Amino acid sequence: MPGDGSYSATLTPIEVPGLHNIVEVSGGRHIKLALGQDGTVYQWGLFDMDGVSLALTPLVVPRLSGIVQVSACWNHALALRNDGKVLAWGTNQYGESGGIGLWVQYPTVVPGLSNIVAVAAGGEHSLALRSDGVVFAWGRNLFGQIGNGHAAIAYPDYQGEFNNTPSQVVGLTGVVKIAGGSQHSLAIRQNGTAWGWGANWEGILGTGVDDYYRTTPVRAFAGVNNIVDIAGGSEHSVALTANGTVYTTGTGSLLGINTTATHSLVPIALSLENCKQVVAHSYSSWALAERMELGGLVRLQDISGSPSTVTLTAQVCSRGSSNVLASASLRPASNGGFAIEAPISPGTYDVTIAGGSWLKQRIGSVQFTSSGNVNLTFDLMNGDANGDNTVNVSDFMLMRAAMGSTSSSSNWNPKADLNRDNQVSLADFMILRKNFGRSGHN
Repeated sequence: MPGDGSYSATLTPIEVPGLHNIVEVSGGRHIKLALGQDGTVYQWGLFDMDGVSLALTPLVVPRLSGIVQVSACWNHALALRNDGKVLAWGTNQYGESGGIGLWVQYPTVVPGLSNIVAVAAGGEHSLALRSDGVVFAWGRNLFGQIGNGHAAIAYPDYQGEFNNTPSQVVGLTGVVKIAGGSQHSLAIRQNGTAWGWGANWEGILGTGVDDYYRTTPVRAFAGVNNIVDIAGGSEHSVALTANGTVYTTGTGSLLGINTTATHSLVPIALSLENCKQVVAHSYSSWALAERMELGGLVRLQDISGSPSTVTLTAQVCSRGSSNVLASASLRPASNGGFAIEAPISPGTYDVTIAGGSWLKQRIGSVQFTSSGNVNLTFDLMNGDANGDNTVNVSDFMLMRAAMGSTSSSSNWNPKADLNRDNQVSLADFMILRKNFGRSGHN
């Protein structure tokens, strides 16, 4: 439910009406949340509150104020209040909302928690991080996802699957960030290492071992250090390092790479640049990349009038390869200035700017600074009338056949009008003559 008043899916992004000054959003299977700058929480989707069971547009969640963070997963929601208290509502079949009964209708304070600085909703369990780096968990514990040393799946009668009271995750301290997967949990410690517990089939935790489930935290994303963000889906996990590299682990179809492998027990680095945040939900993942600006000047050699009559294509590639990291169409200003955005990190890249087959220049060893402003200058050649990327006798013959013609003439050939003044004249011939023997690729 996109929140626009309809019940149908949308294939393109749309604006959710009625929401302004939003600082955070979180989506579950049926519950969608948005947090306003003033601490107001909005909700839409399927739920049971104030006699409303289905909201197609956002409604204000009652009995909430001073909220600083929200999190929703499958069918329950968490909110962190500015006094360090946690409130929960939604389904409570396994105690994930911390209350009594199968459903917690209104936001209710989860008992036993104080000085909390972050919350994370899992599929049917919940996590809370205390200011001293200790993690608490409650809810379903089928695969050990609440980290208390037990797993209900290990018992014939599924003893201990229901836990509506937060308990400290065993053996885990110094935590700075938490995340909940469908049936597993993740955390980042102060030293930049990732830890995980709960479901671990097909490498969900990235430990290098397919041991199905873990009841206490183990080192996740083995071999990866300096982790700054982490997220969990249904059968995969995603991590982000300080240098902007994204790693995935788990089921093959969810790894973000073109692979026929059924799964990976160890983390795999993705070909992404300058990422700042990762998000995972059920069977999908997202990475947010910071965009840097590339600016400079283009000198369109021998073209009379304003350079803005030519539309240019800019491409930024990995150094020494054809892997395009960013591309954009642009029109230079009257002074030849241009600017494009590129989702890349500071470093060295290959850049190409082209205005069609008759205008092209590729420059390597371009150094992008941390500010992104590199002030590139391109001197694009002209004279290739027939578009074969070389100025030679073939272009001369084409121009001679069209010489003296205008746009209304029977022998008019726009390719011969190199200066774009709607006539083929001596001025065009002089352009061709000056660039004779040059290639559009150098």
